[in-house]
Amino acid sequence: GNFYLKLLRLYGGITMDAAKPETDLYTHTLANTSKPQELLQVILDVIRCTYEPEVFGSWSLNGNPSFICDALGDGPSKITYSSSVMKVADDFSCQYSQLIKPTLMDQGFSPASKSTAFVIVSSHRDNLSLSLIDSLAKVLGSETNVTNVHVGQCYDKTLTGVMKVSVMVVSKY
Repeated sequence: GNFYLKLLRLYGGITMDAAKPETDLYTHTLANTSKPQELLQVILDVIRCTYEPEVFGSWSLNGNPSFICDALGDGPSKITYSSSVMKVADDFSCQYSQLIKPTLMDQGFSPASKSTAFVIVSSHRDNLSLSLIDSLAKVLGSETNVTNVHVGQCYDKTLTGVMKVSVMVVSKY
């Protein structure tokens, strides 16, 4: 409840009167973002990752929404996001520099700001490994001033030759 409402408020960059219905928040947020479909995909991936039944270990974002709650904290935050699909054989650093980073920058992300990143990768079970997850975290951490990178994974048997990569960055200011 409150966790997802806080995310929506930050995604939409608004504060809402507690007396207004929550549906106003959802409508306002999706209507006032530059990429509403991407935002919706990132939110769905966060939910799916949180409840993914098969995970690599307890250290990952899977089953640990407290990592996001901790990053949000009580102070002012800005959330930027991206969701894209890439071929399994492609290099994530190219995907990051050509597509993900420009999308984050268009939303106001500053690589110099103190940030925490969350990466959720969805693909067929055969495509996901600990080394892949480690490489995603390293690329994101080395390209920016991100202090923490949390990676989660979701199995999707329909994604055989591709991976869906959703990135959410929480920046403190």
